[in-house]
Amino acid sequence: MSDRKDMELIAELVPPGSRVLDLGCGAGAVGFAAALRAADVAVHAIDSMPRALDCASRGAAANGIAERHSVQLAAGGEVRGGGGSDLVLANPPYYSQHAIAEIFVRFALRALKPGGRVHVVTKQPEWFLERLARDLAQVRARELRGYAVVEARRK
Repeated sequence: MSDRKDMELIAELVPPGSRVLDLGCGAGAVGFAAALRAADVAVHAIDSMPRALDCASRGAAANGIAERHSVQLAAGGEVRGGGGSDLVLANPPYYSQHAIAEIFVRFALRALKPGGRVHVVTKQPEWFLERLARDLAQVRARELRGYAVVEARRK
């Protein structure tokens, strides 16, 4: 895919006013990119590592988006503030025979509003294509910069 097509895909991904859940946010770069992509984008970032959330909070402040970027420690399977998401973005770990990936999928399913989309970055798209097709529609994979981006839409 050309850089121009990559940029077109990224631009259509986060329209103005989107509510985005950055699932497994790590240091927060994906959520920052989403928040800065268009006007009035609100990001809720979740991770199981307190250090990652501290880094994401600091990064949001440094990028001037702290008022549109909230963080939550993933505990007990709750998605506080992430419900009603237009878009869930995730890059789950590749180990654990997809047990962690399944947790990410379940979080995404609870968070997505009707018509909402999930985009998962992976080097193993086959599992996500099959798993997401059980509960979501318009499941497909696209190559983007050497990775597969599996996307699906809530019915």
